[in-house]
Amino acid sequence: MIWCNKLRFFDISNNYIGDLGVEAISQTLTCNITEISMACNYIKDNGAKALASCLQTRNQLTLLNLSDNRIGDRGASNLGIALQQCSRLCTILLNYNLLSGLGAIHLAKGLQCCQNLETLELGHNFIWYSDIQCISRILKQCTKLKRVFVPNDWVDLDYDTKNKELLKPYEYLPNCAFIMC
Repeated sequence: MIWCNKLRFFDISNNYIGDLGVEAISQTLTCNITEISMACNYIKDNGAKALASCLQTRNQLTLLNLSDNRIGDRGASNLGIALQQCSRLCTILLNYNLLSGLGAIHLAKGLQCCQNLETLELGHNFIWYSDIQCISRILKQCTKLKRVFVPNDWVDLDYDTKNKELLKPYEYLPNCAFIMC
């Protein structure tokens, strides 16, 4: 792929390439790609790590779609470190993975440098309400952030005792919609 200097959008979704496929692609991906979509490929933490090492030099990246894979906390942490360099990143899709709150928090720590971040999809993962509160505090510097997709069971809806708690994420990101999915 060294010859593909005009390629901007790389979509290899729905191919089930797994970690080995991502590792092979990451070693040859030398283009000025702005959008990468690798959804539904059975990528796990080792594949995310290989992709992260490739992304550290891709500071022009605007979209990263890794939804519907098997990425866990280690992979999210590696991605967070790599994405610190991607100041143009607008959208990251990590819904339908195996992230817990810890992995999502490590990811958010890396994303706080992404001033253009508009959309963060974390739905259908293992993230709880307290994790969302922490993530929103970390991302408060991302003033363009408009949408955060969160798991639909992220909060215990006990209206008698916890109703006031439902508003806490908005305290840090007042212009952001938290969408349950």
